[in-house]
Amino acid sequence: MNEDPLGRARRRATERLWLFVLIMALVNAAGPFSMQIVGPALPAIALAFAVPAEAAQLVLSLSLVAIALSTLLWGPAGDRWGRRPVMIAGLAMFALGSVVGALAPSLTVLVIGRVLQAAGAAAGMVMSRAMVRDLFGRERSAQIIAYVVTTQVVAPMVAPAIGGLMTDWSGWRSIFWFTAAFGLVLGAIALPQVTETRVVRANERSQPMFAAFGTLMRSRDFLAYALLLASGFGTFMAFLGAGPYVMTQALGVDATEMGLWFMLPSVGFMIGTSLTSRLTPRLGVDRMMRVGAVVAFASSLIGIAVIAAGYWTPLGLFAPSTAVAVGLGLVMPNAQAAVVSVNPQVAGSAAGLTSFLQMGSGAVFSQIGGTIGHATPWPMVLLVAAASGLGLLAIVVVPRLGRRRTA
Repeated sequence: MNEDPLGRARRRATERLWLFVLIMALVNAAGPFSMQIVGPALPAIALAFAVPAEAAQLVLSLSLVAIALSTLLWGPAGDRWGRRPVMIAGLAMFALGSVVGALAPSLTVLVIGRVLQAAGAAAGMVMSRAMVRDLFGRERSAQIIAYVVTTQVVAPMVAPAIGGLMTDWSGWRSIFWFTAAFGLVLGAIALPQVTETRVVRANERSQPMFAAFGTLMRSRDFLAYALLLASGFGTFMAFLGAGPYVMTQALGVDATEMGLWFMLPSVGFMIGTSLTSRLTPRLGVDRMMRVGAVVAFASSLIGIAVIAAGYWTPLGLFAPSTAVAVGLGLVMPNAQAAVVSVNPQVAGSAAGLTSFLQMGSGAVFSQIGGTIGHATPWPMVLLVAAASGLGLLAIVVVPRLGRRRTA
């Protein structure tokens, strides 16, 4: 009997699992990597085009908006036309946007290139999660997604260093040539290796493209998992938004030392995702999310207690924050697997809508973190506790979260 297309895709991914995970991780990393690599080049861009720093900042801020909005398009597109063509189209758009940025004669054209680049990268962020869920069951998906989402922390951690070196050595345009080459090489690798994982029926193409959003938003389970993810990303961004100001203004730490301290939460998150890949098959997705949410919120309360005790030191800030990141490393891969398992037939729409909610939450908490008072650590630790507490609240509010589900 002939093997069905999904069976062939599952067998191929399983036989070369390391290659499948690597491709999914790199495709997922394109967005956060390209977002952060341009940061150190913003002063040089402002100087090159003779514009104020606020104008050059649009290169960064509008690309974040582009990622958030385009996820709402890529998810339903992947459900309607298949994952593979959407992923390849996204990589092509990513490379095209990079070339536009490299050749940009003005800031306006550069911003257009960045918007194209960011929107293209968002396709990989959405499709990578949907493709993993297409091929594997709920618990197995959580294991694999744990490795994939780690790139969301590692990529932004190394990208600024690479961007700074490239700007100093060969100018800011070299950053965009580098990302263009990255997109083209990744596409060349993915094109022959990644097979279609979504079998689209004719009647599904005739349905309204965004109809799944309404169905998902009426699901209490989806809302709970999406809130977990949004609060997790918001917790990270609350700390990243406020932390640099607190370190410099309240603690008097210089930029070099601060950069080293900020590596600790990334390490904590990677520890959490490593534990997820090992423990989820035994404990289950829902239990891991509950444990992770409790760890994250309890660690944020410890952070409040440390500040209340007067330990206004970098270690006093980063030790509890690293523990919060460990908890988020338990929560986020499992929540990613759960949210696309609510209705596997619309996993792309679920991944896209969730990514939009994550970006929105991250933007809100980052903005709050950057504008609240920084003369003391108090506003920051309270904001982190509020963000992590939302995730725990989702578990309390939705009674069906703990029920065992099948793939």
